[in-house]
Amino acid sequence: MAAYLAHLAEERRLSVTTVRLHKAALAAIHKAAGHPDPTDNEGYVRPSRASPGPTENPRSRHGRSPPRPWRRVKATAGIKRPFGGRGKGLESAQRASWRDRVDVALLATLRDGLLTRSEAAALTWGDLEFRDDGAALITLRRSKTDQEAEGVVLYVGREAAQALLAIRPAPDLLDPGASVFGMTTRNIGKRVTAAAEAAGLGDGYTGHSGRVGMAQDLVKSGVELPALMTAGRWKSSKMPARYTERQAADRGAVARYYQGREG
Repeated sequence: MAAYLAHLAEERRLSVTTVRLHKAALAAIHKAAGHPDPTDNEGYVRPSRASPGPTENPRSRHGRSPPRPWRRVKATAGIKRPFGGRGKGLESAQRASWRDRVDVALLATLRDGLLTRSEAAALTWGDLEFRDDGAALITLRRSKTDQEAEGVVLYVGREAAQALLAIRPAPDLLDPGASVFGMTTRNIGKRVTAAAEAAGLGDGYTGHSGRVGMAQDLVKSGVELPALMTAGRWKSSKMPARYTERQAADRGAVARYYQGREG
């Protein structure tokens, strides 16, 4: 296994991130089949870091963060998983393919819309508007963050919109009032957790993770707290400030002071 990963890095000149995605996929396949993870040893670490990709700076490769969770989930979502309980075998290729598409659409929409699980569970096809530019709009008619039922329109990017189109029924079968994901609030949380585990991300991922992750990325990109509160429909600054405290610290007064001196 170490030799194979080294081949990807050294002969095919794949980046560290891409090699790690291969590693996550291999680990998930073996886990689903009930076998030990063959990459869970130091032999994996060395070859994956041994040679930088063609555009990677060798001096910075050890400081690179691991692949983004979203990329790892997408890379492993279509791998067959145990179905019907332990020891009952793997799901069929057809079932895995459909679950893959639903999982990708669900996680992308949770993230882009900063949706809660209950908001995602309540979405219907009539709430979605697909735009000519490839993106989409979601009309959120009511949620626990909107007790007055005023409604709000949310933007989701092209990747999420295309994932939603991939699971939308054919026009002659489309019911505007039908649930987009066909899941309960509880099942949405389970699907997110299962997708993260299959991607080798470990414990701690829940149906709330997409909302928190997008909040952190928005702050990292320069979005200020008031705009973040609007995007996430938070009435109080307490929770979004807590979720993004590390990202905010990197953009705080002291960080800017040193960035100016050292720049």
